[in-house]
Amino acid sequence: MVNHRGGPPRASVTYPSFTTDGAAFVLYLRLGGGSGNANSHLFGYADGRRTVNTEPASQFIGRRWSGGDGTVSAYPHGLVLHRGRRHLTWGWRDTPVATTSHDLCYAYSDDHGLTWLNNDGQKIATTGSSFITADSPGVSVWPIPPGTGYINGGSMTVDVAGRVHVLVKGENGAPAYFRRDAVGGKWTRRKSPVSGTLVAGGGDDLFIVSNDGLHRTSASRFGALTPLVSGQAALLRDSTLGLDKTHASYDGWGSVIGQQGKTVTVVDYRVGGAAK
Repeated sequence: MVNHRGGPPRASVTYPSFTTDGAAFVLYLRLGGGSGNANSHLFGYADGRRTVNTEPASQFIGRRWSGGDGTVSAYPHGLVLHRGRRHLTWGWRDTPVATTSHDLCYAYSDDHGLTWLNNDGQKIATTGSSFITADSPGVSVWPIPPGTGYINGGSMTVDVAGRVHVLVKGENGAPAYFRRDAVGGKWTRRKSPVSGTLVAGGGDDLFIVSNDGLHRTSASRFGALTPLVSGQAALLRDSTLGLDKTHASYDGWGSVIGQQGKTVTVVDYRVGGAAK
């Protein structure tokens, strides 16, 4: 990782991901260990400088807990800003072995990631001083035992009504869909016909971008999918699906990048426009 903004260099970085928070640029990193044994950090950038710059100040998830072999790593499904609130969903993984993945977890922050609350609105962490862990109360919103075939990594979005949507590979790798009610915080689960990346559109539209194309369903009544674009799988033959969600949130276009041999292709899908 090349450092162009000053501050200490970062070594042994895993699973970097980026998002925006107003005028700020947020970088999620796992540091201090490998799979099943690393802490999670949020670094901030604004006005051409780092606003959160050091490992101690940026840590908000800790690897230590009372179960398993004593350590875990958080694998995020997404970090989404919606009307001033940062929503985060993730799964835990105990070791480098994928079968040790477990639980769907959720937390949110209303002060740009300084303090974090669990699903019931109870404070559970302060970035830089006290951390979310697998022992934190109320962060596991849907228990999924290890050894079931649940795979870390997934997709998350927040719709115009503030509902959180998550799509993961559940038990035995089957697509599983979860939704959090915006008012009471209740979580529900349903089967999904396909895997892919979630994008919230305008109104009640919820889109799934899969390797094959674009599908639409209802954000309030997830179920049957309407295929809008198909036959795109060959474009991603030699890569995994990459989607620019920030693009979609600002102008309603979702840009998918894929690779076939030495050819890199970008496909733009019209998805309406999620609320910022």
